[in-house]
Amino acid sequence: MQILTTTLNDKKTTVLAKNTKFGINAYTYSNDTQANKKANELRALGIDCNVYQSWGNSVVRYIRIN
Repeated sequence: MQILTTTLNDKKTTVLAKNTKFGINAYTYSNDTQANKKANELRALGIDCNVYQSWGNSVVRYIRIN
């Protein structure tokens, strides 16, 4: 299965993305429950992923594609 991904500004972390009117942007989540639910859905489809929280005390979470 193919999914849309993008790379974060660190140029090495690939995350789940979506098409918006501004282009391709990373999906962001504000809490662990939302992020874990989406990660579990992707794992059920056979996609190797995990929840990623970057930059120390950031409140934003991403779904990192391994």
